[in-house]
Amino acid sequence: MGDKNKKETIQEKLNFFYDKLLELDETEPEDYECITYIKEQIGYYKKELLKEEEREFFSNMNKLFGIE
Repeated sequence: MGDKNKKETIQEKLNFFYDKLLELDETEPEDYECITYIKEQIGYYKKELLKEEEREFFSNMNKLFGIE
């Protein structure tokens, strides 16, 4: 259950940063730093989401094959 919550939390954070990215204008110099920061955060949370999906997949495989 905790893994589901963590995955949902990560997805919510990703959605938040994507929404913020859409609000900014890449042609405005004052938005450059924010855009760079948001893109870094999106990259980080994409990796975290992938790790959670991988953990979930292997956990399911362990259960399926009775390794647990």
